[in-house]
Formats: sequence, structure tokens, C-alpha cells
Amino acid sequence: MLITDLGPAGPASGALCRKLGASRIIGIDVVEERMKFAKELGLCDDVLASGPDNVATVKELTGGHGVERAGLREGLSARSSGLRHPGHFPVERIFAAC
Repeated sequence: MLITDLGPAGPASGALCRKLGASRIIGIDVVEERMKFAKELGLCDDVLASGPDNVATVKELTGGHGVERAGLREGLSARSSGLRHPGHFPVERIFAAC
């Protein structure tokens, strides 16, 4: 599971997906406090600062496979590039992906 926005909806989505059985959750954001919050609460297994190498890093973290699910409205190109094939790409909200 990839969450590309760790604002208010991102951590809630991570908690929901964890509860529904997501085995690995990767979060990406630009705000250090959000990244720290998500990691400290165990809402994300890995947290990355948003940047040009995110797709490569996500693929590395997943053994070259990419993620099966990606969510939230930001980072559309990074999310679609990092998806494993076939993957699920909900445009509206992450809740549909869990």
C-alpha cells in the first residue's frame, strides 16, 4: 500500500488499511512532522520524503515489484509508475483500495 499524502486523511487511511490486513504500508509526504507522526504511530512501515527518486525507492522497498494499491489524490504520476502490474489505482480516495 502506498499513501502519497500523510495529511489528516493519510494516517487515517493507513490505520484503516492496517486494520483490514495491509502487510506493508509506505507513506510519502513533504512535511517532516507528518512523516514523523506516521512512523511513530506505526501507521506506515516506511516513510519517504517526496522527491524524484520515490518510484525507484518504492520499487526497491518492494523487491522490484512496486505496490498493489496506491491512494490519495496527490502524486498521480508517481503512484501509477510505482504500481505493480496489474495494480489498483483509485483516483478518488484510498478507502476504495483497502
